[in-house]
Amino acid sequence: MARLNGGIIGPKNITSFGKNTVTSKTSTGAVTTISTTRLVDVLVAAGGAAGGVTGGGGGAGGYRTGSSILVCGSTPYTMTVGAGGSGNNCNCTPGGAGSNSVAAFPSNPITSAGGGGGGGYNVAGAAGGSGGGGGTRDSGSPVYAGGAGNTPPTSPAQGTPGGAGGGNAPPRAGGGGGGSSDPGSDASPSNQGGNGGDGTANTITGSSVTYAGGGGGFGLGGTAGVAGPGGGGVGAAGPGASGAAGTANTGGGGGGGGCGVAGATGGSGIVIVKELNNGTYCVTVGGGGAGDGVGQSGQGQVGTNSVFGCITSAGGGGGGGGAGGSGGGGGSEGSTPVGFEQPGAGNTPPTDPPQGNAGGTRYNCGPVKNSGGGGGAGGAGGNAPSSLPANGTGGVGVPNAITGSAVSYAGGGGAGGFCQGVGGAASPCGTGGAGGAGGGNGSPPGFGNTEAGAAGTTNRGGGGGGSGRDGGGQMNHNAGSGGSGIVVVRVPSNSTVAVAPGTNSVAACVGPANDKVATFTVSGTLTVS
Repeated sequence: MARLNGGIIGPKNITSFGKNTVTSKTSTGAVTTISTTRLVDVLVAAGGAAGGVTGGGGGAGGYRTGSSILVCGSTPYTMTVGAGGSGNNCNCTPGGAGSNSVAAFPSNPITSAGGGGGGGYNVAGAAGGSGGGGGTRDSGSPVYAGGAGNTPPTSPAQGTPGGAGGGNAPPRAGGGGGGSSDPGSDASPSNQGGNGGDGTANTITGSSVTYAGGGGGFGLGGTAGVAGPGGGGVGAAGPGASGAAGTANTGGGGGGGGCGVAGATGGSGIVIVKELNNGTYCVTVGGGGAGDGVGQSGQGQVGTNSVFGCITSAGGGGGGGGAGGSGGGGGSEGSTPVGFEQPGAGNTPPTDPPQGNAGGTRYNCGPVKNSGGGGGAGGAGGNAPSSLPANGTGGVGVPNAITGSAVSYAGGGGAGGFCQGVGGAASPCGTGGAGGAGGGNGSPPGFGNTEAGAAGTTNRGGGGGGSGRDGGGQMNHNAGSGGSGIVVVRVPSNSTVAVAPGTNSVAACVGPANDKVATFTVSGTLTVS
């Protein structure tokens, strides 16, 4: 049987050339990446909270960012934009909380929490992405605290706490709502409302814009708390006044309301996605499965996966019926234990287009006990002939000219012979260049004179050849190991490319457009700028 068909070639992948496209989502909906995008940056601001009645300013919505998040091209990703909290007329509760905003990238989902409402009369500020400012009271203590920020906790912090309410008798000044960068300030002894905390400036859109400022607190003495930079609303100045709403799509907190007046509404959030033209990628090069040792029997060892970006090419299935990127061939009766005689399925797990093919079937009738060849990326493994001495050949590999010249990859290994059979041939080279598809030849046996299977070619993903067995069932040599995988990335000539470690290489002036080609023979990192 063919002991192994190594890791197979996957679909062509493209480095991230997202053209630095920026999409600002001001309401919930999908962002569909362009076909060449592989990495994005994102800003996620939640809805700001409302200020309290006779109270503190609303806390800003949580503010978070992400860099070089892995995505796939031409794929929709849902962005949830949180609404600002609504004011209410109840002295005994904080203003309405803001709603969460979410960037639902599977590789790195980011949720920013809605802001905490400003405290009302005799009510503390509520916790949230940033906390609401503390509320007011007629006299005495306690001073009503601002709500906690960064709730739930994130690192780095998504927000800050609100300031405490207070002032002289009667202490009718609310604390400022927290901002994403700085806490809200406490109300002053002169019944001046606390200032909203500062938001955070960001240039993801190409211009500097500040997001997630806290709302200012109510001031009975006629001086309102100042709005926090980043869309916060100013607090109410005087008994019957109203605070200002937070600015839409900034996540700013609303200002605290005057005596008996509802707090102002918080600003809605926003999600901004920038599709990148560059980035650093982790690259995994799969190893070939080790050939079985002398005297061992059973299914050959599988190859391991190669991975770049959103593409994973599965390791080949072991000979004796293992499933994988391409499947192992079926083993002959007497050469494998029961249960390993059937060919392995290819294209496992399934991809479109398929990443590989099934192994060949065995033939077992009387003295003829022949094995099937391992599957290749371009064709199934050869079925075992019905007569001696031949065995199944390895499935054909696939030629590809990404390096500038055609090279074939991922051919299946030939089956090992049993008794008087000869080993199956390695995978044909197809239309590839020198070096072939990498499938090792299966070994011909004789009574007491078996041969080892040949190894698959290194960094071609070829399957190893099966070892022979003599008429007494003895395997005196190793089955061939599968060839290790490879990852090749081609980028335009104007890109700057770096690879690590130095075992990997970069070639320039490839093809008519003088592209650059990074070749990974071991796992490492690729940086494109």
